[in-house]
Amino acid sequence: MNLKGVGGKLRIKAKGTMRISFYDNGGQLQTYHVHDAYYAPKLQITLLCPQQWVEQGPINKKGVYVRACHVSARHTTLHWPGGHKTVDHDPTT
Repeated sequence: MNLKGVGGKLRIKAKGTMRISFYDNGGQLQTYHVHDAYYAPKLQITLLCPQQWVEQGPINKKGVYVRACHVSARHTTLHWPGGHKTVDHDPTT
């Protein structure tokens, strides 16, 4: 399998679980696992699919995902019960 669109084509070597850790906007360390993540050894960066992170999270009593992702031209914000993390986009890329 190949990953397309990131500098051409890159060979996917494996698929597994990725652990991500970051400090939220309140300064608290958050750790999540994203299952079925692709591993491409030649890729120079780590890509996170926010939709995959949202859909692997819990669902409330109304059947709605409790995690959300909002993207604008300037930043991306991940939301979850009790917190959020905003990442500004690099305007040079």
